[in-house]
Amino acid sequence: MRFKPTGQACSPRLVAAGDELWQNTRHHFGRPDVSFLTQPNIVVARVIGIIAIAAGFLLGIEGLNQPNSIWLPVALTLIVTGLCAQVYAFYRTIMYKMPSRHSQE
Repeated sequence: MRFKPTGQACSPRLVAAGDELWQNTRHHFGRPDVSFLTQPNIVVARVIGIIAIAAGFLLGIEGLNQPNSIWLPVALTLIVTGLCAQVYAFYRTIMYKMPSRHSQE
């Protein structure tokens, strides 16, 4: 049995989750308007920040159970590192979203 082409696709196109986030079809202030997920430094900073804060809280619980161990200072260091990573990601997101001074000409 042979099918005649109708001009339309026979099978639906499979779309990955978040596929539309990676397209840069629109422009915003003269630059392509893309999601912050296309900026690897922002994504890496957010992921490291989340992991460091979560690990810091888990180690902090262990450090509170054993007050003379090294776990409490390590936990506090991880929490501060995670917060610094989140602040950096926030700063990079704000700087990415702000219009460039050179594009206003």
